[in-house]
Amino acid sequence: MRFIYRRRRERNPVGKRGKPRDIKIGILLPVPYRAAMSSLFLHYAYIALNQLESVVAYRYVYDIASDTLEALDTSEPLTKLDAVLVSAPFELDYVALARIATELRLAPRKGYSKPILIS
Repeated sequence: MRFIYRRRRERNPVGKRGKPRDIKIGILLPVPYRAAMSSLFLHYAYIALNQLESVVAYRYVYDIASDTLEALDTSEPLTKLDAVLVSAPFELDYVALARIATELRLAPRKGYSKPILIS
């Protein structure tokens, strides 16, 4: 799996930088960019979380055809975040989500592990 950081030409992106002590949350949709942009969950969660004072939210999408995890807002990998919100509305998205979790070793382990997966 490749991890890339790609800034897209978007209207009204959130330009919140955050501080080192802020909670970093990733919003992951295991679908390609074009499909993710039509998701209300992605837009609502991204705006709502970034409005909180001590939270910074980043967006991630996964293209199963090219096996690429794409970060839209930061070069920070998913494994360095505090929590990851996941939306997998279709059954085939579970396959992509399992692939991401296995590849990045996001599966639960004994004790506390970062990031916390929230679906």
